[in-house]
Amino acid sequence: MAGRGAYPGFSVYNASKWGLEGLSEAMRYELGPMGIDVVIVEPGPFSTNFTKNVVPPKNESIASAYTHVGEFLQGITSNFAGMFEDENAPTDPMLVVQAFENLIEQPNGSRPMRTVVGVDFGSNAFNDATEPFRKGGLDAMGIAEWDGPQE
Repeated sequence: MAGRGAYPGFSVYNASKWGLEGLSEAMRYELGPMGIDVVIVEPGPFSTNFTKNVVPPKNESIASAYTHVGEFLQGITSNFAGMFEDENAPTDPMLVVQAFENLIEQPNGSRPMRTVVGVDFGSNAFNDATEPFRKGGLDAMGIAEWDGPQE
């Protein structure tokens, strides 16, 4: 989710995830012709210690200029806590493990480039909307067949 969208207070985190998305996508094209599948798993929020590891700002005078960001972070942390307590919400970390197992079991060359797991916050819609542009770009560069190993 953080590799396909940007959220207040998560700028460095988002940048690292966007970097991994770009690296993985480029590696898919570089390694696909060699028979190596590269896929991206995009997990939403899961019931881990992620929110407990958020470090609060140390300088209150600077932080006071960003109260809107602090309020957002408090709200999203509370929202996540509510999701994690909901038995019906897809926040069990085992869903990510199961997604990896499912990808491993698929035949080489048939795996999707991106797999969203759990609460997606619009990632599936974003991926669906941008996929024609991604494939069109590969086609325009004459490397459409590099999009993962051929079946």
